[in-house]
Amino acid sequence: MEKIKILIVEDQKTVAASIQDSLHKYGYQVCATVATGEAAINAVQEFSPNLILMDIKLKGPIDGIETTKIINEKFDIPVIYLTSYGDLDTVERIIKTSSYGYIYKPHNDIELNASVQSALHKYIMDKRLKEKEAWLFTTLKSFGDAVITTDKNGYITFINPAAEKLTRWTWEEAIGKPLDKIFNVRHEKNLENFDYFLMKVLKEGTTVSIDDTYYLKNKDKNSIPIDDNCAPIRDMHDNILGAVIVFKDITAQKESKKLLQESEAKFRSLAEQSPNMIFIYQNAKFVYVNKVTEELLAYKREEILDAQFDFYSIFSNESKSLVQQLFEIKTKIKAAIPFDCTLITKNGDRLETLLTLNNISYNGKSAILCTAIDITVRKKMEEKVRISEEKYRILSENALDGIYIIGDAGFEYVNPAFIRLVGYDREELLSPNFNYLDMIHPDDRDLIIKRKIDRGIGLKIENTYTFKIYTKNNRLRYVEANTVRLPGDDLKILGMVRDITDRKNAEEQLRISLAEKEILLKEINHRVKNNLQQILSLLRLQASRVKQEEAVKILRDSQNRVLSISLIHEQLFKAENLSEIDLASYIDSLAKKIYKAFDCSFMHVDFDLKAEKIILDINRALSCGIVVNELISNSFKYAFPENFKGQRKISIHIKKLDNDIIMSIADNGIGLPKDFDIFKAKTLGLQLAVSIVKKQLIGTIKSETDHGTKFIISFKTAQTEQEQ
Repeated sequence: MEKIKILIVEDQKTVAASIQDSLHKYGYQVCATVATGEAAINAVQEFSPNLILMDIKLKGPIDGIETTKIINEKFDIPVIYLTSYGDLDTVERIIKTSSYGYIYKPHNDIELNASVQSALHKYIMDKRLKEKEAWLFTTLKSFGDAVITTDKNGYITFINPAAEKLTRWTWEEAIGKPLDKIFNVRHEKNLENFDYFLMKVLKEGTTVSIDDTYYLKNKDKNSIPIDDNCAPIRDMHDNILGAVIVFKDITAQKESKKLLQESEAKFRSLAEQSPNMIFIYQNAKFVYVNKVTEELLAYKREEILDAQFDFYSIFSNESKSLVQQLFEIKTKIKAAIPFDCTLITKNGDRLETLLTLNNISYNGKSAILCTAIDITVRKKMEEKVRISEEKYRILSENALDGIYIIGDAGFEYVNPAFIRLVGYDREELLSPNFNYLDMIHPDDRDLIIKRKIDRGIGLKIENTYTFKIYTKNNRLRYVEANTVRLPGDDLKILGMVRDITDRKNAEEQLRISLAEKEILLKEINHRVKNNLQQILSLLRLQASRVKQEEAVKILRDSQNRVLSISLIHEQLFKAENLSEIDLASYIDSLAKKIYKAFDCSFMHVDFDLKAEKIILDINRALSCGIVVNELISNSFKYAFPENFKGQRKISIHIKKLDNDIIMSIADNGIGLPKDFDIFKAKTLGLQLAVSIVKKQLIGTIKSETDHGTKFIISFKTAQTEQEQ
């Protein structure tokens, strides 16, 4: 047996692979897996799959639903959607494409197989049904009565003997003639002809029936009332090939109908227009039912009026005994008898009704007129209300938070949690003599009274608020309440209260603790800053006494490094947040200190700083400061020898790009040798800068020497796991 071929259209490779594995497990052949709508259309042409699994959200200009529309226009292949979306708009778009259902992602193997089997079965059944309908629709309509068929232009292609008899035109005379020449039908009053209906059938493909107000004027000029039905003839592709007209002489029927209408006009005009069920019981059977009865009970009128139909079968088992007793005694009781009973429809559905019995005379004999009002919706609503109230009661009685309802006269409901919170008994709280304001702390009573007044005059107020209460044993508790006004004319408030005393106490302890720790941290930071200032002073003093130039440079470099650390603590001492630093402000301060240390005004060096506001943690900011210090110091020391000509300039640019921080330090000095490799630098400053960038900032550093020297450093805005 040839395997069923399935095309998967899914832009996520892992999802597509998972679906493919599931399909292989059930013996299906996946002919192709594609990710776009265009590829799907090409794959259909190439592989002719039996079924398509189509993702709704696809890459490319067209999504899965649009792709399905295009495929449906050209091919006859069932489609099942794959989707992660269940909103109403998506479902409506799916329905419009005549899909064979949809599967939520991630899929379930059993559901996937069931959906595929169901779609394939439905597709086969639909195809067979369409073929049979085209044959049955025209064939069954042609039996027994007069039949004429036309082509799509309205020319007669067939006329049966019954039609020849009514029209008085023979086969030879009629074939090939326009329909209106042979089938001359006019309205009895406005002379409207049949051409309008024929064109409606041929152009719009609709089925048209005309009532008994139309007459056929035959070849002998006789007018015959007819019952007519005109329907399109379609091929297997639903193209309209022509029309079939089935009609018959209803002269006798019109005569009978007229008599019947006259005798039943008054009763039926009321019964048929009634929104309620109306039926007549006589001799243990139905003798009349109105349209509403037919519709609600799901029986055809002919079924109910059949002599073999069991009248009591429409009543439920629990109602049947009562109904039998009432029908037996009703003829002896003149007054109407109303009662609730349950009817059972043909489909087995239950119909809750209010049934009223009245004595009448029908066709000269005693009968019972039954009027039933459908109260199913009302009964269901009553049951829903009962269930809802029961759910609310269970929820409320078992809730951990206190729940209450309060009106003008006091509490109307309190749950067990509320009783436990305030310490009063339920009877005490619900007593009309209980004043709930006695529980409220004096500081908060005005708040409670004002909220009630504002609620009463319709002002909008916050639902959630906190206040203090006294329990029955005079314990002070902090509570948080959430209140809403219940619907209705009377002012009633539904409230939920929670004891937050422990939370309030914990918050106060935490506030005190945080204040103490903040003072301690600032004191530590202040002392560290002072100690660093002392170290700087010692280094300056030592440098002033050392005569060797190399030693002086080393001490100056050490001063600048300590300075970068000292500035961090100076920034922290001024900041509210002791764990983060504004990088731009820090680098600005550091650069000015270095600028002053090297006496750049004497060297005539312009300094350019452009930095975005970036917040970093203290460790990463310190690392950046040390790197900037080393690179700027190198520029001051080596970039501009005494014989350098031109404007001297040092720049620092810092910006944030997505999740990266890009920092460049540049000068327009003499530059570095072309074969210079920063990673093989022998000076302590560059070695320190490279090490900090790679190991502490987990970033990258590179140098450019086209116009002076430029170092570009890049690192992530947030700490990586490696940094942590």
